[in-house]
Amino acid sequence: FLDIDLANCEQLTDASLQAVVSALRLLEKLSTLKLDLTCCDKLTDGSVADLGDALAQVTGLTTVHLDFEGCTELTDASLIRLGLGLSMSTGLTAVEVNFGSCAKVTDVGVAALAEALRASVGLRSIDLNFEGCAELEDKGIAGVGEVIGNARGLAHVRLTVEDCQELADDALIALGRGLTQATSLSTVKLNCTGCTQLTDSGIAALGPGLGAAAALTSVDMTFQGCEGLADASAAALGEGLGQAENLSLLHLSFE
Repeated sequence: FLDIDLANCEQLTDASLQAVVSALRLLEKLSTLKLDLTCCDKLTDGSVADLGDALAQVTGLTTVHLDFEGCTELTDASLIRLGLGLSMSTGLTAVEVNFGSCAKVTDVGVAALAEALRASVGLRSIDLNFEGCAELEDKGIAGVGEVIGNARGLAHVRLTVEDCQELADDALIALGRGLTQATSLSTVKLNCTGCTQLTDSGIAALGPGLGAAAALTSVDMTFQGCEGLADASAAALGEGLGQAENLSLLHLSFE
């Protein structure tokens, strides 16, 4: 178990992360890695790439929490190399990756990460945050939908795409397809606040997937500021959720 919290160390540079990477390379086996580098905005792709390479050498990894929120210099290259590293850990059961407010991240990086996670068929929990990644479009999130559908034992999904204003219905349609196959789901959290291109068609695609999850107990979905939505969105979600017999917690926000 390795837990390193360097959040808000604004003077931290690549040299510091590379020191962490050097230590990680000495560990032949590790089950859990938690690394919080929130708002370390001097970090660049180079040191994150080294981290990805180190992850590829670690055996036994089951839980990964990587927080790069506010690391504004990071680009798709970081996600690509992290994905390559994580793709070697086929025993992953829980993954949390936060690239919120990393405005240089696009579909290219998110799709690469999603492709890597598809190898982890034993995933039970996935938490991805791309809030404020203004260049993110449908392809990257469609890849996340494939991850959800591929991990048949998946119980917990959390996806934050707040203020990703280029995101449109095709992303949610792909998520809906994934949810339809993830019949073990118990918890779903989706934050699409400020995704102004979404329409009723995208939201409606989520309904069947939610209805197919017999174990579903908790749903929290936010569509605040999605100006293209009308009554049909709530009706479609309501129809799907009406089939979730074990649902005990429901929060839907459209305001």
